[in-house]
Amino acid sequence: MTTYRQQTRPTVRPVSLDTIPPEMREADRWCIWRFEAKQDVRTGELLWNKVPYQAQKIAKCADCTQAATWASFAMATKTLKRDRFDGLFFALGDGWAGVDLDDVTDAETGEIDRQWEDEARAFNSYAEHSPSTRGLRVVLHAAESKDLTYKRGNIEAYDHKRWVSITGHQLAGVPSTVEPRQEQLDAFRSRYLPVRAALNADGYHAGG
Repeated sequence: MTTYRQQTRPTVRPVSLDTIPPEMREADRWCIWRFEAKQDVRTGELLWNKVPYQAQKIAKCADCTQAATWASFAMATKTLKRDRFDGLFFALGDGWAGVDLDDVTDAETGEIDRQWEDEARAFNSYAEHSPSTRGLRVVLHAAESKDLTYKRGNIEAYDHKRWVSITGHQLAGVPSTVEPRQEQLDAFRSRYLPVRAALNADGYHAGG
């Protein structure tokens, strides 16, 4: 998830509601988010993060592990428009997974790094441009995992306990539906998010 380092409040494109996959719109797994800033004590820079709030109780934060804080798509989009929040979050888990590729698009030209565009398309599931327009994310169906590597550098892949920001700005040419892609996710993780070997009591890699 992108952290914005800048003195002024970030701006993002409005969410394109009609192109969000119907099966996502039917799931009550939504909240709203807005940009909030904290100052980096070392540099003085403002760090802007996306902070999740409950659509039905906008003074309270939402939690991606607490379904009671989620809302329907209709409720979330109504609050997004009425109270001028910045975007929508969708809770991963229960068979919903997401791959997040940050900083893979040139901000000036809009050109996507070929390697990462190919990786996103290889899932053959719904994919879209991120709020910053500099990233891509893929939404797919996959089982919940445990004790894997979920983030390395600008590459992330989650299947539970995580929000994914949804823009509706679909990557051209990919399916408009969320597809079951466990095999593809496993292969992607083996290439880019390998699990680090655990250390035994003596500080050596187990089995080594």
